[in-house]
Amino acid sequence: MLQRSVQAGGVRRFGLAASNLLVPPVCLGCRAGLADHHALCPRCWRSIAFIRAPLCERMGIPLPFDTGGPSVSAAALAEPPDYDRARAAAHFAGTIRKLVHDFKYADRQEVRVLLAGWLMAAGHELLSDAHIIVPVPMGRRRLFWRTFNQAAVLAHHPARG
Repeated sequence: MLQRSVQAGGVRRFGLAASNLLVPPVCLGCRAGLADHHALCPRCWRSIAFIRAPLCERMGIPLPFDTGGPSVSAAALAEPPDYDRARAAAHFAGTIRKLVHDFKYADRQEVRVLLAGWLMAAGHELLSDAHIIVPVPMGRRRLFWRTFNQAAVLAHHPARG
């Protein structure tokens, strides 16, 4: 049994090495060479402004200071949104904007693993309370032009488990 798993591991490593020769791993942001697929180079990684705590419990926007417990922003109090809670992984600028636009409009499906991972990390407390994940539906015309619903593709990752 042990010999069979060692052989399977060797075959898997060989297959990965062969596929890396055919499709070398590159940065999803700038296409610089990398050691692994589905990753960013250090320069692109540093350019992303991830959203971290303290956050507005309702809107998920950054707050200027930590109150030690759940807080709601002035914006959420002044004009409460139609939803209970929201989260975002990063500010929509620079590299993250390019990745999202490439995913949505240029059919760059390889970024879905990275984006889904960031979304799952940013919304882990929301996902732990969820009973069902429903992607935002897309109109027929928009679906025709994009050929896929990016929300459905991203929702598939946390729904798997």
